[in-house]
Amino acid sequence: MKIGVFFSDTNPSIGGGFQYEINIAKLLNRNSSDNYKFVFFTNNKKTQNYCKKYNLVVNYIGISFLNKIIFFLGRNAYLRKYFYNIFKPFIFEEKIKKFDVDILYFISPNMDSAYIEENNYIFTIWDQCHRDNPEFIEVKKNLEFEKRENLIRNVVNKSVGIIVESEISKKKLAKRYGADLNRIYSVPCQPSSFIDKYKNISSDEIDGIKKKLKINKPFIFYPAQLWSHKNHIFILKALNILINEKKIDLDFYFCGKNKGNLENIISFSKKYSLEKNIKYLDFVDDKTMVALYKSSIALVMPTYFGAENMPPLDAFKLSCPVCYTLFDKDNELLKNSIWPIDLLEPNSLVNSITDILKNENLKNEKILNGQVYLKENNEDKSWKKIKQIFDNYKVIKDTWKI
Repeated sequence: MKIGVFFSDTNPSIGGGFQYEINIAKLLNRNSSDNYKFVFFTNNKKTQNYCKKYNLVVNYIGISFLNKIIFFLGRNAYLRKYFYNIFKPFIFEEKIKKFDVDILYFISPNMDSAYIEENNYIFTIWDQCHRDNPEFIEVKKNLEFEKRENLIRNVVNKSVGIIVESEISKKKLAKRYGADLNRIYSVPCQPSSFIDKYKNISSDEIDGIKKKLKINKPFIFYPAQLWSHKNHIFILKALNILINEKKIDLDFYFCGKNKGNLENIISFSKKYSLEKNIKYLDFVDDKTMVALYKSSIALVMPTYFGAENMPPLDAFKLSCPVCYTLFDKDNELLKNSIWPIDLLEPNSLVNSITDILKNENLKNEKILNGQVYLKENNEDKSWKKIKQIFDNYKVIKDTWKI
């Protein structure tokens, strides 16, 4: 069976989304066989070029403005009957058919799925955070809420299978959108692909990077785009207590593209007289990222959006303590691998950082639990879940195509 795998308009500066797509694509490539062969697509030439660096051969399809006009004209039954077939060769889906794929797999919440009418497909939904936290401007601006809502509503009951990142997301999806639980698959995320490449970085290299960045005291670390939902402000509130009240001298290093919230972060740091303690690094390369994980007191991630994010997994793999929002209280192994953050109480982070600095035994226990968590949710488990969708579909497909 031939499976067409679709990348979104992704690139390294997107962060976790890009790493997720690369991980899935590499996983599929490694498990290619006579039973399941994969052909990769994108509608973005830059994405096509980025993927070459990961030895992924990706075909550019492209959706032109004409494609979009033809597609929407085809929504009208009268126009479709007399007009649609004339322009059929220009239609996005017809271009895909030339590759003779049996099913499509969108490895991200890709808006281009809206142009698929006849091909069966598997869809990926990373989160439903526009419903979890509709307060944030990033899920309201430019009709973002409506775009996300319409996308999910249009795909959930049309998809052969829907892939989510956690069991809690699976339950929410079924409840909110009426999706069939039997068609929703919880596929665990994996650490970023660059972690393995640099995990054995030498202490001399780490020291060189720290010297270059002028790191000369203990620090906590947060790699994330600067959206308001990433909740950097919570960290500043905790730092105010740690530094100004408890007199614990440490810095806060954070990196990622500014999505409009840097000015607010700087303003809050001035409010608490923390200007000298916050260090914004913008976008950093993969090697620097690993060095920061390895030399920090802890990864601190008080995000409102989950349930699963990649930085805690990266930190687990690099034996870095993790302070993280606990989205699923029933996930005992994850709970025992992190210092849970209460988003309503900055002192929860204050206590966690103090704990990490003073309680070496607990720190080592949680680091070990994090590595167990990765083993329990490894790539083999991800592949088995994805393969199950392929296997189930193949049985049905055989009723109409050899």
